[in-house]
Amino acid sequence: MDEPKEEAMIGENDPRVKKLQEKAWGLQSVTNRPGNRLPEDAKRQAYRLTTRAISLCTNAEYVEVDDFLKRAAVLHKEIEDKKKELQELEESIKTDLSGKCFRATGNGGYVVGARTS
Repeated sequence: MDEPKEEAMIGENDPRVKKLQEKAWGLQSVTNRPGNRLPEDAKRQAYRLTTRAISLCTNAEYVEVDDFLKRAAVLHKEIEDKKKELQELEESIKTDLSGKCFRATGNGGYVVGARTS
């Protein structure tokens, strides 16, 4: 009788796993960069995506190779799209804030106002 061949499992040191991990960490570095202007909800969405990718990498040895490759391909695309989206969002926020500064109010607070030369 022919038994089905067992396909080798992927380990954490597999280059395909490392590549997905590095992409996920790259997305995290975009959201965790000091001084970034991203809103919290955009950061949360990115954290969820990176958590899914890192979780898949951590559990790679328990996932079949075909399943890992399919899920990794989807996650690679989602991470790239999210990274572009966050960079565009940050640029639009920076553009919106250029030429503005904090102005003192009469009651000791501050508001964002247009900068005068």
